[in-house]
Amino acid sequence: MYVTVLWFTINIKTCGKKLSSCSPSQRPAVQRSVRLCQAQPDSTNSSWTEPYSPESFGFSQIGIIRGPHGVKGELKIAATCDFSHLRLLKTGTRHLLLPNRKYPRPVVLLNGKKASQPNTFIIRLKHITCREQAQQLKQAQLFVRCGEGIELENQEEFLARSLLYLEAWDIHSQRCLGKIVNVYTREEILSYAKPGAQDILELKRIDGRHVYIPFVRPIVPKVDLENKQIWLDPPLGLMDISFEENEEPPRIRGYLSAAKDKINN
Repeated sequence: MYVTVLWFTINIKTCGKKLSSCSPSQRPAVQRSVRLCQAQPDSTNSSWTEPYSPESFGFSQIGIIRGPHGVKGELKIAATCDFSHLRLLKTGTRHLLLPNRKYPRPVVLLNGKKASQPNTFIIRLKHITCREQAQQLKQAQLFVRCGEGIELENQEEFLARSLLYLEAWDIHSQRCLGKIVNVYTREEILSYAKPGAQDILELKRIDGRHVYIPFVRPIVPKVDLENKQIWLDPPLGLMDISFEENEEPPRIRGYLSAAKDKINN
């Protein structure tokens, strides 16, 4: 899927629209953050199209076993999300999905350590004591239940999955604008742009057109997970920069200065 990177600035003309904003004192620039947690469907991953995939039951993939490490049953596993290190280095229950199986089974992670390769870990599972047993787990997937044991750093950090399908409301008009249908983390966006990119929410408006919303506190002042709502204070013109689902999104250029002070909810 084509991803457009959004940067915003105060009073800048872009794509024929003029974006304006309140003064910094009215709009405290607080940079929020998102943990991926396998949030958005990936068109290259067929498991997202299956009604009985582990994700549909609330599991989140944290790694894929690449094969045995050594002769004592240790496993080499490739991390697949940005909180994997929190779940691959600590003892506890995980969920293992073997190839050609539909539902993960619980397993006990005894210990884990970082490998020399990037995004790779060496782990040991209970009852796996030799290389032959470890070899049988090649290409198996390791899961946690979404949100299980994940420690968010502060009130400004959210699991991306928790933001999906929230109703978006205008904080001034109290009008429903649509629903959040996708979340793009800054790590994903950095593959398209230079540093400074922010997490992006994709909003599907009531009329079916899509809009990209920077996930920063001046524009998203309130997230109400309990009521499944997200409240927006969009700059003038932002909601007009929209696109159809099957057309190329607009290219928007400009910058929103980084937050100087952190303000918690």
